[in-house]
Amino acid sequence: MRKINDKLLVRVLIRNPRLPNTAIAKLFGVSEAAVRKKIEKLENDGTVIGYTTIVDPTKAGLAISYTGIDVRPEKMMEIYEKLQELREAEVIFLTSGDHNILVKLVCNSMNELMEVHKRIEKMNGVTRVCPAVITSVWKRGRK
Repeated sequence: MRKINDKLLVRVLIRNPRLPNTAIAKLFGVSEAAVRKKIEKLENDGTVIGYTTIVDPTKAGLAISYTGIDVRPEKMMEIYEKLQELREAEVIFLTSGDHNILVKLVCNSMNELMEVHKRIEKMNGVTRVCPAVITSVWKRGRK
């Protein structure tokens, strides 16, 4: 029986998380049950954390930002825990780029988004907040 390559399966799920298991099984030449078990394993071991929907905020009436946050190193875990408490924080990433943390914020209005940014700025240990507000979506995904 053929094996399912974890990395290839994850790339398939990134490309289209709504692809039925039967279609994935055809791609890999395996049974639907094998795909279901492999996806369950990836979810249980934390490789696949969740599934997402890409939304055009202007059409959905939302305000969305990817916000870079610079944090003093000794306050990193404390800030992470505070960010987890924000209902507006959809995803929190630890990064090696321009900022220590990147957080996706989803709010009901631009005013609410600005208020959330102000709350983050006031957190003890945050040295800089750099929001990138999504104004439109140009590419909806790969085919």
